[in-house]
Amino acid sequence: MLLAASNIFVRLPGIMSLRVIPILCMVMLPLVAIFAMPIASSLAVQNVIGSLLINDELLFISLSRRARTALYKAVLIFSLSLVAAYMPLVFFWAPQSYSRGKQMLVSFAYEQLMHLEAQTFHSLVDGMTVYFESKSIDDFSPNDAPQESSHKNETYFNHIFLSLSSKNQDRYFLTAKQGHLTTDHLIMKQGSLLLIKGQRCYSAQFAGVHIDLKQLWNLDQKDSVTKDVKFSPLPELLQKMDTQQSWYIEFHKRLAQLLWQLLLPFLALFLVMLLGQRKSNMLLSIITSGVLFFVQYVALTLAQVMQSFTPVALGLLYFPPVFFMLFLAYKARKS
Repeated sequence: MLLAASNIFVRLPGIMSLRVIPILCMVMLPLVAIFAMPIASSLAVQNVIGSLLINDELLFISLSRRARTALYKAVLIFSLSLVAAYMPLVFFWAPQSYSRGKQMLVSFAYEQLMHLEAQTFHSLVDGMTVYFESKSIDDFSPNDAPQESSHKNETYFNHIFLSLSSKNQDRYFLTAKQGHLTTDHLIMKQGSLLLIKGQRCYSAQFAGVHIDLKQLWNLDQKDSVTKDVKFSPLPELLQKMDTQQSWYIEFHKRLAQLLWQLLLPFLALFLVMLLGQRKSNMLLSIITSGVLFFVQYVALTLAQVMQSFTPVALGLLYFPPVFFMLFLAYKARKS
């Protein structure tokens, strides 16, 4: 819940109604649980075992192999139960949560656009800034074609400036004399376009243009080639991973997330054994849990960056958790 609230706080500039906050917070819970569970699992093990060590309630573990084996079995049961809950999060619920959350932000932006104040710059969602001089609600627009004049009580925005940023960092700057918003299109008339693409700049004038906002934010139908791979549940990953490199790496990234979640409680346990008794057990647990999650995050991110080099990417996904597991287990055994 804390991470979900933090996610909402980051998006506050684009949220213009209080009723949006609890709805979006609940929708985003599966996504933020992907980050919360690894941190919470390692923190739970370190805090509980560390507290027992401080109170001298686990002295027998250092003297008896049977007692230590029983502790390992308890941590294993805890770890397996977390993996059972983590698996549907990684492969189904979190991708759907990300997609639905983004769609909700866009849909709320559509609603709020009708109530925006004129002569003010508004950032509705990431990558979109709009300004208009005035707006009016008319039975029909004098600039519309006769077949379009049947739209009653439509809101028209006059003298519009629009800035858009796409996923590939292209920048679009549009001005128009008039425009209005439909369900998923922004229709602008009598204006000009400036496109900055890489190191090049293009300009054009138009009598009318329809901007498909869902396609711009990669929210189109699931059979579209522009759909982001992180929106995809397991069946889609299995279907496309043999033909597209990014889908292949995404599938293995999610497997690596499960591996990290399986091993993190053991990594936390071995760290407690290595560090020994500390009076500031909670603070130490928070720091080490954060470090473990940071290592996981960096490894997974680097693997995605290096996805064009498949052996390197797979090594970054699977080698770090196994290496840290073996290294810390060896050190804890020797301590």
